[in-house]
Amino acid sequence: MNLILLPGNSPHNIDWIEKVEKILRDLFDKTHIQYYRHWKENVKTEGSHEVSVLKTESKGLDDYAIFAKSFGTFVAMEAIKEKKVHPKKCIFLGFPYNFNIK
Repeated sequence: MNLILLPGNSPHNIDWIEKVEKILRDLFDKTHIQYYRHWKENVKTEGSHEVSVLKTESKGLDDYAIFAKSFGTFVAMEAIKEKKVHPKKCIFLGFPYNFNIK
């Protein structure tokens, strides 16, 4: 089984998600952290863009789980709702109920 990791919205989540990936990587065949576009470029956070990236990253993976925190839970749930991803399992930590995905 593979693992896709979706961190929270803020760039301060980079170190945290990399530590989580390091701890979990031996439990999975492959792991992948999604680094958000707005971390690298000076653009507004776009959930719809990150859903598209998740779809691309999961393409060809038959057996995978999603580990998501905060904003990452929105990305995962929107992608699942739109039937763009089909994880076997999800682990969600925290939920930013005031965040608008679109």
